[in-house]
Amino acid sequence: MQLATALEAVQQEILLAVAQQEPMVANKFRKPEVRFIAYGDNSINFELLIWIDVRRTARRAVRSALYFTIFEELKKAGIEIPFPQRDIHIRSQVGSDLPGTPEKSSADEE
Repeated sequence: MQLATALEAVQQEILLAVAQQEPMVANKFRKPEVRFIAYGDNSINFELLIWIDVRRTARRAVRSALYFTIFEELKKAGIEIPFPQRDIHIRSQVGSDLPGTPEKSSADEE
């Protein structure tokens, strides 16, 4: 899938569709919107704008419901959420006082 097609799919078929189908989102007053806000180190970042009736609906409840549904829809579409990965290289010296390092033998001293 080309990047432009993938971006459109995320916008239309996942984010907007999930927001429009969520009963706690107030679609009558203003339709949900998606904004492409940044390129991350290993991601493309979107912002989903929705409107709710704060007198009847808790913001955290709506956010949680949307997050769970969006996560599932991304998984169904084969889109993975990137998580940073780090490589750690451990270097040690022979004869070091660090635990687990080999001790210097008399043959090494000659």
